[in-house]
Amino acid sequence: MRHVPGILGAASALVMLCCATMAWSQEKEKPQYDAYEEFAKANKYVNYGSYSRAIPHYERTLAADPITYNIVHYNLGELYRAKKNCVKAVFHYTAYLGVGNDEEALQLSKKSISECDTSSWPSLTVKATPEGATVKINGYIFAQGKELGTIKLGPGDYNVEVEAPEYIAQMRSVSLKSKEEKQEEFSLEKQTFFGTVTVKVDQPGATVKLIPKKLDKPELSQGDQSMSSPVKEPVKLSTGKYLLEVNKDGFDRWIRHVYITRDQNIDVEVSLTKAIPVELKVQ
Repeated sequence: MRHVPGILGAASALVMLCCATMAWSQEKEKPQYDAYEEFAKANKYVNYGSYSRAIPHYERTLAADPITYNIVHYNLGELYRAKKNCVKAVFHYTAYLGVGNDEEALQLSKKSISECDTSSWPSLTVKATPEGATVKINGYIFAQGKELGTIKLGPGDYNVEVEAPEYIAQMRSVSLKSKEEKQEEFSLEKQTFFGTVTVKVDQPGATVKLIPKKLDKPELSQGDQSMSSPVKEPVKLSTGKYLLEVNKDGFDRWIRHVYITRDQNIDVEVSLTKAIPVELKVQ
């Protein structure tokens, strides 16, 4: 349940989340701050009218849990607007438009942005590969699971970071000047992941081959891997699709596709079948 108190006037209100229905995001790393406590402290200062003291606690809330508490961007926009700082207000309103989900706060954010004179401000367009990558500006999430598109920011220097699961993140500094239209493109490189395959052959002396077919990173291919049974140790390979081929004189050729996945081991048991003598084969 959300309560929207009229702290900054009828058309300008902060949003406070009720603790009884708080949904916690998945815990990845232990945050430096406790998001719930920081959020509660910030709200307390707002109720006292001490906006400057509330701001750092809202910032710490976002540092600890930017997903569950994305409404804090809207709250910071309201505080900075009350302090007549349009640059920082629009920054946080825009962030909320990218990650927020409260319809009333979204509409109020758009209205508040329109009330700031951004006609001479630069615009920034961020395009990222893969699609749906997370875009951060000065450490704050501006887009996640969707394209950021073109936004307006006050003139100045910004750190733009793009990240996606299983890709190497990229960060660069972007300097924006008045009325400038700047486009930044990011093409993330896939991280290198490995898995293992354990091959057990019921016949000693067989030739075991692992042939790359479709790797996640083809440039990591080391070509065909060949060994003789018994294969005593798991074989470490970069992730992707391989053809496993086992041959031994007097036995039928054995083949199967195997898929190497990140940090996983695949056990493959090979049972060779004796070949039919040539003289017995039907002509």
